[in-house]
Amino acid sequence: MSKERARRRAERDAADASTETRDRAEATLAAGPSRHKTSPTARQRQANRSWWERWRHPHGRRRFSRRTRTQRATVVFAVVAVLALVWLVVDDWGVRIALSMLAFIATPALVTMVLGRSHR
Repeated sequence: MSKERARRRAERDAADASTETRDRAEATLAAGPSRHKTSPTARQRQANRSWWERWRHPHGRRRFSRRTRTQRATVVFAVVAVLALVWLVVDDWGVRIALSMLAFIATPALVTMVLGRSHR
């Protein structure tokens, strides 16, 4: 008996759901064409960008999205100052190149430690 009742209830629920869906579809059609322009999808926005923008920012976000412009400028200035100091003070070419490479390799780690990983 209870299985029969459950089956009938499931049929009723399915009929109610289809009626609601049909009513909603009819209301949408009766309203006419939408006056609001739909926003483009992420794939469409990606396709609308120039080849240069797609190459520089392949996922639609900036490379330095976690840093403000001031932070980025400070980091660049500090690295350039360290490189200038190394090239002016050190005479041996091997040491110059080694310290320059160390500056480039250590910069991301130092920036992350000093400025943190937070979003601004």
